[in-house]
Amino acid sequence: FGRGRQLGFARFELNHQIPPEVLESIDLNRFHIGSLHDPCPAVILNKQLEREDRVITSLDEGRRLFAVDGVKYTIDTAYRLGARSVVIHTGRIAGDHSMDDDLRDMYRRGLKGTPDYFDQVNRLQADRIERGKPHLEVLLKSLETIVQHAEGSGLTLGFENRFHHYELPNFEEMDVMMRLFTQPWVGWQLDVGHLQVEGELGLMDMQAWLDRFGARIMGVHLHDVIGIVDHRAPGSGQVDFERIAAVLPPYAQRTLEIDKSVTFDEFRSGLEYLCEKNCIKQI
Repeated sequence: FGRGRQLGFARFELNHQIPPEVLESIDLNRFHIGSLHDPCPAVILNKQLEREDRVITSLDEGRRLFAVDGVKYTIDTAYRLGARSVVIHTGRIAGDHSMDDDLRDMYRRGLKGTPDYFDQVNRLQADRIERGKPHLEVLLKSLETIVQHAEGSGLTLGFENRFHHYELPNFEEMDVMMRLFTQPWVGWQLDVGHLQVEGELGLMDMQAWLDRFGARIMGVHLHDVIGIVDHRAPGSGQVDFERIAAVLPPYAQRTLEIDKSVTFDEFRSGLEYLCEKNCIKQI
């Protein structure tokens, strides 16, 4: 928190690595929590929840309901803390994710652009589309409960695009979600780094996402990407932040999501870079 204040941040986002005891130790008279990143507080760590399929896309009804209750708890906590928004993970496909892992390994070995790489992309996308269908059905059921729970809270809800291809949503799933949930306080949590990585792998088209869903952006996670390594300081990688700035609504909450290995000076330079690109403004 002290380092954030030195860098000029007025608000902070708490993510899914914050256990209850840490949350309760925060001096809320000194630090304003602007958003919560589900599941928060992390009564159970997010990675463990995913391994146990206790996510809102689970085909097991008990596990699905457990995860829905977790999101509702995050919403209740955000309301109690006077936050503005909640970032929601919209689940994942259960089972084997090795095709995604193999594609990333091929990328790291410099095989992008080869026939074998294109074949892997096609096989991965076909598998992802087929296996995603039943999970989308239960996701919509979960989100209906979650959105209803947040009604009247004054919070915005943002459904985040994710880092791995077997996580939801893909483009088509997000389109269904945006058409179904039309409340002005419900929309897209744009994670710039995740979308850049998926685009670099050849799995998603960033411009298509920005064109279709840009007006529904509730918040944005800003970070740069080098190859397929995200959470780097803005200006150090390949993200076109001018393109991002062109679609960001003025009310969208901007959050810097930067790896802890980034130095203070690199972080400060990244903030100046984002100001130059009109992604953020200094106050």
